Amino acid sequence: MPLSLPFNFFFALTLKRIISILANSGFLALGIWLSWLFLQKPETAEAFAKMKEAETWPLWFIVAASLGVYILRALRWQQLLAASGEKVGLSLSFSAVAVGYLVSFGLPRFGEVVRCYILKKKQNIGLAMTFGTVVAERAVDILMLLLMLLLSLLLQMNKVLSFFTDNIVHPLTQNLSTLKVCLLLTAILLAVFALYWGYHKFKNSQLISSFASGLATVFRLEKPWLFVAYTASIWLGYYLMTWLWFFLFPATAQLGLLAGLTIFTIGTVGRSVPIQGGGMGAYHFLVGQALVLYGCSPVYGASLAMLIHGGQTIFTFLAGLPALAWVVWRK
Repeated sequence: MPLSLPFNFFFALTLKRIISILANSGFLALGIWLSWLFLQKPETAEAFAKMKEAETWPLWFIVAASLGVYILRALRWQQLLAASGEKVGLSLSFSAVAVGYLVSFGLPRFGEVVRCYILKKKQNIGLAMTFGTVVAERAVDILMLLLMLLLSLLLQMNKVLSFFTDNIVHPLTQNLSTLKVCLLLTAILLAVFALYWGYHKFKNSQLISSFASGLATVFRLEKPWLFVAYTASIWLGYYLMTWLWFFLFPATAQLGLLAGLTIFTIGTVGRSVPIQGGGMGAYHFLVGQALVLYGCSPVYGASLAMLIHGGQTIFTFLAGLPALAWVVWRK
C-alpha cells in the first residue's frame, strides 16, 4: 500500500468531520465523567439495593406508552412526507424511527440522518427533502419542550427556579473562568461562520431547494388538526413514560401530576444534551436532584433516575434492533 494513502485519507477529512469527531469525543468524555460522579455518590450503592423493592405492574403501561410514542411519531412523519408527495408505509416509517432512536443513543442526532437514509435506500426518496421534514418535526418538538418548560414554570415557579438556580446556575457561575468563556464564545462564532458559509455556498443549489421544500411541509398539511393531535399525543406519551415510573415505589407513588410534569421536563432537558447513551450522567443527575426537590430521599431519587434511564435504554434496543434487522433484510 503506498505510503501516501494514510496522508491522503487524513487530508480528505473535512473540517466539519474533524469538529464532529472532537465534539462527540468531548461529549462522550463528559457523559462518562458525569456517570462516574453519579456512581461515586454514597446513596447510589444503596439505590441499587432499593431496586429490588420495585413493583413490576407499571412496566406494562410504560411499555405501552413507549410503543405508542413510536407509532405516533411514525404516523406524524408519514403525514409530513405525504405533504411532499411521498407515500411511505407505516412499517417502514416505524422501523426508520426505531432505528433512528437506536443510532442516536450512540451518536446523538445522527439517528435523524440515518432514518432519512433508510427512506432513500428503500424508496429512493431524496435525502434533502426528507431531512427537511425531520427538521420541521424537530422545530415543532422544540416548541413543545419550551411550552412544557413554561407550563412547569407557571404552575410551580418556586420549585423550578430553585432547582435550576441550585443545580445549574450556581455551579456554572462558581466554576466559570475567563478561559472557558472565551472558548465558548469562539465555538459560537465558528458555528455562526460555518452556517453563514454553508448558506452562501449552497443557497442556489437544488440541495437547499429540496431541504426547504421538506421544511415547508408543515404548512402544506392536508389535515393540520391531525398533525396537532399527533404531536399532543406524542408529548402526552413522553410524559407518561416518566410519570408512570413513580408507581414503582411507595415513596414516589404519592408524587402528583405537577411533580411528574416538572421532572419529565427536567429529564427531557437532560436527554437533550448531546451526550452518548441518551444523556447518560446528565439525565441521572438532573432527575435525581429534581426528585429530591419534591421530598424524595436521595436514595430513591437515584434509584428512580437509574430505572427510568435504564428502562428507556432497554426499550430503545428492543425496538431498534428488530427494526434494523427488518430494514436490512427487507427487499
